[in-house]
Amino acid sequence: MDTLASAIDLYRKGNARAAALACERRLAVCGDDAEALSLLAEIHLATGRSESALPPLEKLTQLRPRDAAAHRRLAGALLAHDRAEAETALQTLTGRLVVEEFLRGEEVSFIALSDGRNVVPLAPTQDHK
Repeated sequence: MDTLASAIDLYRKGNARAAALACERRLAVCGDDAEALSLLAEIHLATGRSESALPPLEKLTQLRPRDAAAHRRLAGALLAHDRAEAETALQTLTGRLVVEEFLRGEEVSFIALSDGRNVVPLAPTQDHK
């Protein structure tokens, strides 16, 4: 049986397709695995397949109805796919929501530490949202 750890490892190594397949095999055995659903949706979103991310995100929000991050990710995927459907999904959220403009391409963060006088830049990083 595929483990979530193996899927994460494949994804971190840049093998998104194999990671997605590992998640799908995991979900075939344990369909309510929220972490596998989340990773599968992440892989689809990161590879520009927002429509493919919708089913795992919809199931994830059913499993975790109070998970605001899952609802935001679903709204973002819907927005990329269908603006009217995204607006309906956003109306179900409570609390503060920040909607960012969708930009295609890679994302990188540049972080530096400072004591107010000196600045030490850290290595650029990339997370996979």
